[in-house]
Amino acid sequence: PRYPKGFFPEFAWLRSREAFVRNHPVADPKTGEIPDKATWLDLGPKVWNAWYEEHLANTEPLLKELNSAMEDLEDMIDSEESVSPGGLGYDDIILWDRLRGA
Repeated sequence: PRYPKGFFPEFAWLRSREAFVRNHPVADPKTGEIPDKATWLDLGPKVWNAWYEEHLANTEPLLKELNSAMEDLEDMIDSEESVSPGGLGYDDIILWDRLRGA
């Protein structure tokens, strides 16, 4: 739920952020269940935004968990130049893409 709040070029316009939220259902904060696409669309923007905001309000404990995981990740990275031995590769692209959205 943090993507549309980030400073990414693809979210430079309000409509792009709205489209992301519309097309990416998040879990119900109370049940943890992710609605299917049709149910999500039926819920509408008021519910979408409320759920996204409720998840954002839970950032602090998740950030502590993420920072701990980052310490574990550091030991798995081969060097400052690449994730795996042998130099820059596809695994670097995948890792940094995933971290971008963390």
